Amino acid sequence: MDTVTAPSLIDTIRLVLAEEIRHPNMERFAIAARLREDLGIDSVVLMELFVRLETGHGFEVPKTALDGARLITVGDLILQLSADVAAIDLSPRAAPPVDVEAGLDEALAAGGVHGEMPMDIKVHCFASCLCDGLKKRAIDQRPFYAAIPDAEIAVDDLHRLRYHAGFMDHRHFRIGFETLYGGKVTTVVDPMNLIAHLERRMPAIDVMAMVDLHRLPERENSFDRDPFPHYVLIETTEDPMTILMRDVDFRWEGPIAKVRLLNAMESPAVSGGFLIDHTNSREPSPSEVASFMGEILAKDGMPLVAALRSTLDRHIEQDRLSELGEAVAELPILIIRKYAYEHVFAYLWRALRRDTASFDVWADKIERLVQGYRMVHLEMEKLGAEGKPEMATRIREILDRLHDIEAAIRHEIRISATMLAPDEAGEKINLSA
Repeated sequence: MDTVTAPSLIDTIRLVLAEEIRHPNMERFAIAARLREDLGIDSVVLMELFVRLETGHGFEVPKTALDGARLITVGDLILQLSADVAAIDLSPRAAPPVDVEAGLDEALAAGGVHGEMPMDIKVHCFASCLCDGLKKRAIDQRPFYAAIPDAEIAVDDLHRLRYHAGFMDHRHFRIGFETLYGGKVTTVVDPMNLIAHLERRMPAIDVMAMVDLHRLPERENSFDRDPFPHYVLIETTEDPMTILMRDVDFRWEGPIAKVRLLNAMESPAVSGGFLIDHTNSREPSPSEVASFMGEILAKDGMPLVAALRSTLDRHIEQDRLSELGEAVAELPILIIRKYAYEHVFAYLWRALRRDTASFDVWADKIERLVQGYRMVHLEMEKLGAEGKPEMATRIREILDRLHDIEAAIRHEIRISATMLAPDEAGEKINLSA
């Protein structure tokens, strides 16, 4: 790739956004302009911009540009696109042996992975709502994160990947949560019944509601979809005309007029919610955690890889490559679930008093996994834009390597979990009950 100067690149970005994508708000375009807040550029528009820069203007998008956390302003975007392109290394890497002595020393000193834990990464709204009450009760929710990477994925009749569909009842989560922690999750279909439960003010019960965030435009987020089904926790306020909405996944809370909240809860795209009863919530035993992780990760089908392969194949077979971009538009929402693996590793490494260096190796594998999926997203968008079926070969090769990386991650978690309680048989958790 030829070295480009910032002025030519910024002019190209402006051209693509204004004339090719026809994005509004371009009167505010400037180096200091914020992509989301000032220009309204969400993850979908950003991906379309990347595709057009690569396919129509000869730029290569480096992997660092696929990490939305790095991109706040137009200037950030220019810096990322001006950088040297670094290929994502998805080749197999052997994990080093665990340094037992170093791990024990770090545990005693509360250092490294045994030190203060960073803020939770929110990766699934339903799971985040379930776990909120656990954290309030000082119960470690991280073992439950093992269920997040394989959370349900929908593929609709047009072979489009969707993070939500009407058939999803989150049974996978609910049974695991109740068995592992002892709480109880009850489905409530009617939004008004959820509001009625709020008014009873039962401290041990959290009320989780599904809302269409698209109907609450003041609650903008980086996944600007229409509709955008999303789970939040709701509580009463001193004002009977307002409801406190706690969006634990996006770390926001505030009062909302009850009529506006009900409008978002009554969208045709959403349905009711759940009552989370923490009366009997408790810390699981090591054997229960080991059984849960072993059961939840027993399958190695990698549903996201399988769904992407199927989506790719169907669009090629049916000569619908021009629709491939929309088919994977919600992929960023599914990809971030893979970060849940890192929380599981942190839990296991602390419990087993393992060293930070070996933890960092697995954290690096997880980051490569996430970046690899983001690269697949970009490549599938490019395939849709260029319509060249031969490009699918590279995508399939990347998916094969991602399958192997994720299989290694899951295998290590299962093996490590068996060491939590080696002398306890533990009852096998049945997640299909």
